[in-house]
This record gives sequence, C-alpha cells and structure tokens, in this order.
Amino acid sequence: MKLFEGFHSIRSKMMLMVLVANCCALLLAGGALMYDEAQESKETLANALQTQADIVGRSIVAALQFGDNRAATENLALLGAEPSILEAAVYTSKGALFARYQRPGEHAKAVPPMPDAEGVRLDGALAYQTKRIVSNHEVLGWVYLVARNNISQRMWDYFLVLCAAVLGSMALALAIASRLQQWITKPLLSMTDVARQVMEERNFTLRADKYTDDEVGYLVDAFNDMLAEIGRRTDDLEASKLDLEREISERRDIQKSLQMSELRNRSLVSAMSTVILNCGPGGGFVNEQPSWQSYTGQNKEAYLGVGWRQAFHPDDQPTLDRAWSLAINRPESFELELRLWHAAYDRYRVVIIRMVPLTSDDGHASEWVGAMRDVDDRRAAEREVMQLNEALEQRVQERTAQLEQANGELVARTEEAESANRAKADFLANMSHEIRTPMNAVLGLAYLLEQGPLDHDSLDLVRKIRGAGRSLQSIINDILDFSKIEANRLEIEHAPFTLDEVLNNLPSWAPMSATRTWKWRWPPRRI
Repeated sequence: MKLFEGFHSIRSKMMLMVLVANCCALLLAGGALMYDEAQESKETLANALQTQADIVGRSIVAALQFGDNRAATENLALLGAEPSILEAAVYTSKGALFARYQRPGEHAKAVPPMPDAEGVRLDGALAYQTKRIVSNHEVLGWVYLVARNNISQRMWDYFLVLCAAVLGSMALALAIASRLQQWITKPLLSMTDVARQVMEERNFTLRADKYTDDEVGYLVDAFNDMLAEIGRRTDDLEASKLDLEREISERRDIQKSLQMSELRNRSLVSAMSTVILNCGPGGGFVNEQPSWQSYTGQNKEAYLGVGWRQAFHPDDQPTLDRAWSLAINRPESFELELRLWHAAYDRYRVVIIRMVPLTSDDGHASEWVGAMRDVDDRRAAEREVMQLNEALEQRVQERTAQLEQANGELVARTEEAESANRAKADFLANMSHEIRTPMNAVLGLAYLLEQGPLDHDSLDLVRKIRGAGRSLQSIINDILDFSKIEANRLEIEHAPFTLDEVLNNLPSWAPMSATRTWKWRWPPRRI
C-alpha cells in the first residue's frame, strides 16, 4: 500500500496500523454521535419554539379579542427575557400586523407577510416558528417568532471535543502499542541482525534467538533451518569448485590441439564480409563457392580455377593478375578496389576484395581465404556528396558576391545619411545663432526698461518678458547643445538653480490675458 511506502521499519508500520485503526474507529463513532446530537438539537429547538409560541398565543388572546394593540405589544416585550428570541409578530385572522417585537440592538427588517402554514423552519443561523392562535375553536390570529439557531455552534464545539478525544486516544494507543509491539518485532529484529551478519561475514553458523512459540517462533526456527541448509550447500559448492578446477586443468591440453583450427577460423572471421572466397595455393577456386555464384551468377564450371577472374571488369583484370602474381611469390595479404559483375543488378558494381594467405611451416601459402565487400552504394553516395559540396560552394560564392554588393550599397546610403545629418546639424547651429542675436537685444532692452520708472503691473510684465526670453534663450542653447552632441563636442556643465524661481516663471512662458482664466492640469493630457 502507498500508505506504508515511507516507513521502512516494521515497528513503524505496526505503530501506524494501530493509529490508523484507532483513528478510523473513533471518527466513525464520533460522526454517529455528532449526527445524533444534531438531530436531537433540532428537535429540542423546535419544541422550545413551539412552547414559546403557545405561551405567547395564550397571553394575547384577550388583546386580540378586544383589539388592544398596546397590551399585545407589552406581552411580546416579555420575550426579551429569552435571549434566543430575536423578533416576534402577531397577525390578525385577516393577515394584518397586530403587534411586533424586535430585540434591541438587532437590525430592523421588513415585516414578512402573514404565513399560510404552521411549523418550524431552519434557515442558516435563524429558526422561524409560525403558529395559529385558537380560542373556542376559532382562529383569532397568528404568532410569528424568529430565534437564533445555535445548532452549528454546538456542532462545532462538539467537533472540537471529538478532535481532542481522538488525539488523546491516539496518543494513548501510541504509548500502549510502543510497549506491546516488542512481542512481535523483537524476534524479527533478531533475525534481521543475524541476516546482516551472515551477509557481511559469510558465516552461516550464526543462529537467531527464539522468544515465543507462536507463528513468529515458527518463523525463527525456519530461518535457522534455512541458514543450516545454506551452509551445507556452500560446503558442497566449494567441493564442486575444486573438482571443476581439476577438470579445467585437464581440458587445457585438449585446447592446445585446437589452436591451429582456431587460428584458421579467426582468419576467416577477419576477412568475412558479404562474399567469402577460398582459393588454392595458385589463386584458383578448387571447391564450390556458393556465395560467389549467388553474387556473380557464374556457374561452377565457369568459376573453377582462375575462371572466377573473368567476372571482373576487363579494365580491372590486369590489376588483379599483377596482385596475384606478387602475392603468390611472396605470400602477403592484399586488398584491391575493383568492378565486379552483379547478376541481380545486371551491371558492374564497385567492390573491395581482400585475400589473406594461410602459410605452412615452410613459409609457403597452403591456401588463401578472403572476403569481397560491395561498396558501390557507398561510392555513389560519396560522389553525390562531392557534387553537393561543389554546388554548395558555388552558392556560397554567389551569396558572398550578393552580400558584398549589398554592403557597398549600405555603405553608400550610410554616407548619404551622415551627410544629411551633418547638414541638419549645421542648419540648426546657424538658425540658433541667428535667433540668439536678436534675442540678446530683446533681453537687453527689457533689462533697460526694467531699470526705468514703471508702475507695479508694468514692472511685473517686464520681468515676465525677461523670464520668457531667458527660457527661449535656454531652448536655443539646448538646440546648440544638440548640434554639439551630433558633432561629438558636447561638454556637460553642473550649475545650481532655484526650484522656486523656475516654478514662479512658469506662467510667463505663455501669453497672459486679463480676461482668461488659466487652469493647470497634472498629469498633462496626451494629444
């Protein structure tokens, strides 16, 4: 079970099983008790509300008969002694509201219409009771009560008590189980220790201690018997090992006699490929060659002797003959790449043939073994790769030429843009100088005018003219700085300023009008 995956000790698993079983039993019993308590609380609340409605109905029978609203209201006010009653109302038999009571501190609610049925209704945290007022088998009116429904709070308190009981029971069960579980875990832990020592020391004479005569005791006996059996089989294996080593020593002599045959087989394996060849000392076929016949289509009469060489391309046969002449005179292996007829494809295919001599004690070749590997598809793929490489190089050269042409055009356009940018910077510099010359005159005249005799309003206007002029002169200087930035000749200056003076000069940056009201908006509206 996934519940016990994180517990590696049998002691922990047993403790967990006890706790889970105890918790489930307590939760089941507590749930049944909570359900019974909820039903009993509902019946108690309904009976209490019905009794209270009977008392109220009997106390205001006379008030209904004589139409005395004041007496009915006073009787309803007596419900203040019952803390659970929040609201009460009395209706006449025709459904008109006769008297009403509402507990002080509660929010006023709209008077519900006259109910049409008796009974108790539970709605969340409130309980509603409706009952007819009957006198001498005549319905005089209705009593309507609204009370607190404390069943949820009682169930919550009961749940907390249940949780405390469950936790206490689990703690007690844990304490008891921690003592009783030793009856089972002690023999098992003893077997575990013995098994660990046996694995580490390879000592099969160790035995586990037996504490009880129950199923666990039987398991300990079976474990000890198993160790004894393993010890006996280990001794038998040691004896069998000695016998096997003796047999191996005897077989070594037999293997020496097979070394020559093994050498021949290794030579065949090293030369093995698609087609296996076996030639005599003179380089001719002396026996059947099934793989050769299947590849070339030659029959036995055609390929015996040196007839097998006729299957190669006429232009490659001289090369094969020279190689065989050199190899027969001086037995050495050789490898050639030739064109051989392929019966299935009905054409010559490129193959690699490799022949290896098997020499006798006198140094002459007793026979030749070899293998022929078809590499025609591989050579064709290599040719295609070479063609693709050539085409790729051609495309790279064409693309390089296009990039060089594009780079030339980009350089020309860059030079044109730089020339236009320099012309723009020169224009901004010249325009700024032309504007600053008359601006200096305007500022000088404003200064002289400020020094003359002026009234207060005129002096304020002159000062605003000078402030706006200095602001415009600052903008012209910024334009000149922008030109210096583009010419890489900007020098940044650190100069102090007064924030109050800047804020006081803000109105002078716009034309003033005596008949216009200015309103400042923040943040500014985007256009």
